[in-house]
Amino acid sequence: MITLKIAHQSRETALNLAATIVAYARADLTEVGRDTDLQQRLEQSLHDLVHEFCYHSRKAIERNAGGKALPSFLADIRVHPKPSAALLASNDLVVRVPLSSESFWWIVNRIVHSLDFAVLSNVKSIETVGDSVIWSNLDVGSLRLVSFRSDRDADDTLHYVDLEALVMTFARDIVPLLVP
Repeated sequence: MITLKIAHQSRETALNLAATIVAYARADLTEVGRDTDLQQRLEQSLHDLVHEFCYHSRKAIERNAGGKALPSFLADIRVHPKPSAALLASNDLVVRVPLSSESFWWIVNRIVHSLDFAVLSNVKSIETVGDSVIWSNLDVGSLRLVSFRSDRDADDTLHYVDLEALVMTFARDIVPLLVP
């Protein structure tokens, strides 16, 4: 019975962090950084929140399994189920980077063990391909994207994930599968 209580606490902590991360991801921060160091502080806070979210969501899943093998469904739950990319501004250029097509479980584990992790504030748009149509979200004045590399990646490899997609995958697809 103690295992379920601990799993419940981890799930609730992860969901509370997810709510805060969604608020960050939807906030327009273009004016905040002007003449202040608030944007840098927000980026650092978000850095910590994302790591904490990944840790607690992983613990909720592990503790829900109760020491048994993790459910096989974890390998199938994708954060970006359709091919997606972000356009980043870099030195007067726009660079297109693919968003990770890996599973939620893979991504949170890589972020927990990340050697490099950055909150990206230079996102111009996020594109998703669906049925041969590209949808582009041009309203990206917020901290929506992170890049990461873990100890299992090559030195020149970075992965990218949309934060709102990450936390909503947990809230919508994984939490209902966890035992309350």
